[in-house]
Amino acid sequence: MRIWLAPWPLLLLVIDGCDALFGLDHVGPNHDAVIGATDAGFSCKDRASARFVCADFDDATEVVYTSGLAVPLPMMGSNVDVARRAPSVSPPNALWIDTSGGTYVAQINGTGSVHRLHGALDVDFSRFDADDATAFFVLGNRNGAFDHCYVQLGVETGPRLNVMSHCGSPDVNHYTDVLAQLPAGGTFVHLDFVVDTSTGTADAIVSGSTMVRLDLGFSSQQGGTAHVEFGVLDAIPAPGPRVAIDNIEVTVE
Repeated sequence: MRIWLAPWPLLLLVIDGCDALFGLDHVGPNHDAVIGATDAGFSCKDRASARFVCADFDDATEVVYTSGLAVPLPMMGSNVDVARRAPSVSPPNALWIDTSGGTYVAQINGTGSVHRLHGALDVDFSRFDADDATAFFVLGNRNGAFDHCYVQLGVETGPRLNVMSHCGSPDVNHYTDVLAQLPAGGTFVHLDFVVDTSTGTADAIVSGSTMVRLDLGFSSQQGGTAHVEFGVLDAIPAPGPRVAIDNIEVTVE
């Protein structure tokens, strides 16, 4: 599986003002704040200004909110079909990505200095073959002192749900399976993550289960710039995976 470099089509946003978000959602080391609502009342219009990233895919236009600013989602390329449609967690839409050898990647970069990122989203693993392996969500930060520290959510062969943490050198990765078997299509799974470079840890919770903690193998009191990716990040031969993503939220501090 590729780690984080993504081919076109790519949405690359550089957002000023991350510093203004500090302290909006304190996420302690025991994951004491859960930001992703998993009900029909979720609305990014109500909370986008207090989020580094927010996307519920329910607007009349195809946008993702970044620090309250609505910006377009990337165009779809070849061998992939992307649509905002039902079913979803918060009506009327989720982002449905149906691939047959293509990728679909939205990437958002901040400019302020952050230590902790807290992200949540809902995913329906509608179609995955046993040999499919791809990442679909990356949450982390970058600094010249430590390169890129992040947690990556993906599906590995099986198929099974896997979380990988990374910091520094390309070969320094930590993996753990959080679901040995994917749930049947038609079921949205709620996923909640924290990456904290000041403690050198990455935490994950799947649908309210026990928290899984990964060691980044590195810690630093220097902040980095926030980085988020979502979509289907790796090209898989046809028929390829089909996933739905809904209610993405990311806060930083």
